[in-house]
Formats: sequence, C-alpha cells, structure tokens
Amino acid sequence: MVACSTASIPCDSAVLSFDPGWYAELIGSGAVLGSNASFLRLHLRDQWRFKLGPGWYLISRAEFGATLVKNFDELPTQYRFFAGGDRSVRGFAFNSLSPVEPVPGTNPPEELRTGGKHLAVGSVEIERDLPKNFAVALFTDVGNAFNRFGDPMEYSAGIGVRYKLPFVGFGIDVAQPLSRSGSPRLHINVSPVF
Repeated sequence: MVACSTASIPCDSAVLSFDPGWYAELIGSGAVLGSNASFLRLHLRDQWRFKLGPGWYLISRAEFGATLVKNFDELPTQYRFFAGGDRSVRGFAFNSLSPVEPVPGTNPPEELRTGGKHLAVGSVEIERDLPKNFAVALFTDVGNAFNRFGDPMEYSAGIGVRYKLPFVGFGIDVAQPLSRSGSPRLHINVSPVF
C-alpha cells in the first residue's frame, strides 16, 4: 500500500505488477481522508506475446479503466482517463481521445478535452523478424476514453519498423486513423523486450 497526496486530493493507492507486461492500480479517496472528491479508480493493463513460427510473433495489448465518482466535475484531471498516442491508439495524437466540452465565449467555438471516467484500449500486432535485429510489424488499434459505456470507439491501422537490443526495442510506426478522417501520424517508441 502506497499513500499519496496532491494539493487537495489525499488518496490511497494499491499497485500490483507481477510480470513485465501486467499492471493493476486501484486508487481511491473520500471526504474521510480530507478530499474534495470521493472516487474509486481501477486501471488495468497487460501485454501478451505469442510465437507463431520461426521469426513470426503475435503481440496483443489491452488496457481498461473505470472510475466510480460522486461528482465527476470535482475529479482532478490527473485521475481522468485519456487515450491516443504511442502506447494507446496510434494514429491519434497523445491524449487526444476523450470527451470534450465547449469552451464558453470562444469564436470560433473551441472544445476542451476533459478526460473520461472510463478507458478501453486494445491492439493486435503481427511482427516479423528480419536480419541484424530488425523487425517489421503490421498493427491495428482500437479504443477511447469515455464517460458512458457504449460510446463510440476510435480505430487505426499501420505499419512499423523495430530495432531490438537484448533488453530494449526501438520502434517507428506510421498509423492511419480509420474511424474518422485524418492524415497518418508518426509514432516513435522505446519499450522493453521480453
């Protein structure tokens, strides 16, 4: 158990991590702890890697989050969910997927990304090893941050190049949004190699 606090939100947190890809976090706070917001937040993440044959791999990733909160407007931004970007839904900018609210008094009208109560993200990737520690990958991602289950998901697909060292991999991905119009985005990532 780890205790944490911010300026106005004292909270308790339990974080579990058993293997290199699995992560679980449960955070909560309430008036009894002196908090301005009462909430309980669960965040789960895992990654699986399956060998399909010599030099071929199937990599799958899933992330889920859910928040129970009395008044969502009182929940600080750091405890809200956002999606999009390198380790989320590629093809979209970092943290660009979440509910939006109009900004009053702006002309032309602007929208502010407020974050969501819930999160669902999934990815499937087929990777082929190449000589000299290189690999290529084809992938598709789906997900969004939202306030109501059943809200629409965003989709993307792309191709990537990987360079693998004994404990870390470097990747460059180009992903195209499929659920809405947009131009391809470049994503650069560094990740552990299991």
